[in-house]
Amino acid sequence: MHAIPTILLLVEIFGMSEALEASTLVGMVTYSLYGLGYYAWIKHCQSINGWYPYPMFDLMTEAQRRMTVAGATIIAFGSFLGLRWAYRLVYGTPPPNKALHKR
Repeated sequence: MHAIPTILLLVEIFGMSEALEASTLVGMVTYSLYGLGYYAWIKHCQSINGWYPYPMFDLMTEAQRRMTVAGATIIAFGSFLGLRWAYRLVYGTPPPNKALHKR
């Protein structure tokens, strides 16, 4: 179920996309915001439905739920770093953006 989107994403990244130029800081902030937004969405769903979208979350404490979402966010960020590393290995490091370095 998850293999097809993953394979298509890899084909897109390595075959059709421009250079992966996002910095580590931009990636970390982006994934952190997604993680926080997803956790807020899970809590919102629970407040309306009376249960969490994942049955295991009903069995966890609040701290365990937070750690699970934080762990998933860290894994996603690690995947970003790994894909960026692989892209640079295949295509080389992209040149710096001159607009960022103007003074």
